[in-house]
Amino acid sequence: MSKQKKRMTVGIIVALFLILALALGETLYMRSKEQDRIELEKQTAIEIKDNVKNVKKITITDFYESSPGIKNVDFDVEETDGTVIRGNSIIVGSFGFHNGNGLKMGRTNEKVKVIYTTGEEAVI
Repeated sequence: MSKQKKRMTVGIIVALFLILALALGETLYMRSKEQDRIELEKQTAIEIKDNVKNVKKITITDFYESSPGIKNVDFDVEETDGTVIRGNSIIVGSFGFHNGNGLKMGRTNEKVKVIYTTGEEAVI
């Protein structure tokens, strides 16, 4: 095998290795980012339960960054009497709802069902 063919073979192997390494890194990064988002949704559900009374179910409908560093969560609440209050929004990490749509402030002591944006369900 000539030197030129050896160099080309080594170059192709190195290029394939780099492509695989980048793909693996991207996958791990996205998985980590997804886990961070899910954790923030869980913390937000706990905050909602701790600050709104008569909550039976929380459905997280959207999670987004409204500006750099400002994360928002949109959610719907089903109250214990069956009333559904849609279109609520909260800024993660700050107290208060910037769109409460008639939520009753207080605390829910009972277990609450939560549905996250991934479709995963939990009871908190």
